[in-house]
Amino acid sequence: MKEGDPVLRDQPLVEVETDKAVVQIPSPVSGRVKRILVSEGAHAAVGETLVEIAGMQDDAPAPRALPRVRALAAEFGVDLAGLRPRGEMITEEDVQAAAGYAADASGGGDRAGERVPIRGVRGRIARHMTAAAAVPTVTVVEECDFSALADATPYERAAAIVQAAARALRAHPDLNATVEDGDLIRHERCEIGYAVQGRHGLVVPVVRDPAALRADQLAAEIERLVEAGRAGTLAPEDLRGGTFTITDARRLGGLLATPLLNTPQVAILGVHRVADRPVVRDGEILARPVAMLSLGFDHRALDGAAAAAFLLDVIEGIESGGPGDPRASA
Repeated sequence: MKEGDPVLRDQPLVEVETDKAVVQIPSPVSGRVKRILVSEGAHAAVGETLVEIAGMQDDAPAPRALPRVRALAAEFGVDLAGLRPRGEMITEEDVQAAAGYAADASGGGDRAGERVPIRGVRGRIARHMTAAAAVPTVTVVEECDFSALADATPYERAAAIVQAAARALRAHPDLNATVEDGDLIRHERCEIGYAVQGRHGLVVPVVRDPAALRADQLAAEIERLVEAGRAGTLAPEDLRGGTFTITDARRLGGLLATPLLNTPQVAILGVHRVADRPVVRDGEILARPVAMLSLGFDHRALDGAAAAAFLLDVIEGIESGGPGDPRASA
């Protein structure tokens, strides 16, 4: 949308993005865009005027339609001006009927089903994942024995994984980095994002400087972030500034997955389902709690040898229990 363009009432006019959602705002009237007062990407205060519309017309006699209905009509090539809605507003069913895709009375029809627009938080995730898919990403996978954490609580286990990753990032600074304007930016502080499935989609709150926290403090901080993420009460500052991401879905993690990068970060650690599996120890076959760990990395920023060395260091930290053992509180 630019100055001089015509606009119809209920047509999507602007898209407003916050830290938690992306919302489309429809035009309240028909007319022509006279002035755009807030440029794309700029910050606007609540209540601030965004657009001036000239030549405003009285749309009262015309049927109204929500933005998603107008988008559906455009997709099907349906002229809304010629529709006679059953109610005060044109619905998706009205558009589908006009396009010949409505289900018959017995529930048949080629296009029967629910149409769910991808917008808001889900739309923002979709755009972020599309950008991430364009990055040349390679994934390296290793097994990890979780016997040292067999008695740990879920948050103690998470703390041990985060601590192991933080120690490994200090030894491999190329992975604690982001790509910005073609440059690799190595970050002094380690700020680890921990992916959480929230009510409206995946969010990645950030654990600040985990190496500076005792294991019990780290477990408590991860618990705070995860519970706030699930409840949708994370503060904006909880979601900013990550330099590396861990996705740990526990029982939902599957045998193996290849997570997309949380761009502009250059690496992501995936922790997958832990289950008893046969392993060889000192020539004997034993049952041990084992999980696959995957590391996806931006091949523009680093090579496989550096990524593999980092992943092996993470596994050593988890398997040894060592200083990162969440049951230690020194």
